[in-house]
Amino acid sequence: PSRVICFEPFSKAFNCLHYNTENTICELYNVAVSDNNNPIKLLGSNEFSGGSNIKGNSDGGIYNIEEMVNCVTLDSLFENNIVDKIDFLKIDVEGAEVDVINGISLDNLKKVNKISMEIHYKHISTDTEKTMYEKINKAGFTNSFKFTVPDLAIQTGWR
Repeated sequence: PSRVICFEPFSKAFNCLHYNTENTICELYNVAVSDNNNPIKLLGSNEFSGGSNIKGNSDGGIYNIEEMVNCVTLDSLFENNIVDKIDFLKIDVEGAEVDVINGISLDNLKKVNKISMEIHYKHISTDTEKTMYEKINKAGFTNSFKFTVPDLAIQTGWR
């Protein structure tokens, strides 16, 4: 790729990301991607390095750190001329997948060529998932591959 844009809101993970991508083409942003541009409470852990989330401590109480983090929408990336298209959009937001998709207009979603996302069923209802896929499909994507394990799925689609 000629450009890689990374978003990581959790300070502990952001520091690791910064270290691991030093002297690369990666552009790093220490913000969450959501459906609005307002700060939000993020939960993280000193013991568990596998993620952080904005959806609560329903994962066995593993989150013991709270941080207020800034948010951006995918639409704001287009509006602020950070991007004019996205070739590959990877969404791994520990349960906030619907928020990310709600933060991009149909017109801007049509400027995305491929999507791969992790879906956390603990944080999404069947109706909400259906609405999210309807929007993605309306933008011209095919649900070409879906890998499902209990409570989790990886979904990819392209035009």
